[in-house]
Amino acid sequence: MVAIETVLIEPVVSEKAVHAEGALKYTFRVHTDASKSEIRTAVEQFYGLKPLSVNVITLPEKHRRGAKGAIVRKRKVTKKAIVTLKEKIDFNAFK
Repeated sequence: MVAIETVLIEPVVSEKAVHAEGALKYTFRVHTDASKSEIRTAVEQFYGLKPLSVNVITLPEKHRRGAKGAIVRKRKVTKKAIVTLKEKIDFNAFK
């Protein structure tokens, strides 16, 4: 169980995510322990809109290898949620 205030970390701003906003699909980086129902509740609470659907993607840990095969950097496990809404969100209004 994750606190509702910490479920949504930030909206994802990438070319693919911005293009999907035209179809009213918004992508958020979310807490790794958050479930679909918690993400749905967080979107309802913060934006006042009821999601039509919530899809979750867990991105695995990734390693970057350097000289002689040594692991130089690691990307942590992250989780993204693609939320489909009925109405458009104006993110500039929440800054």
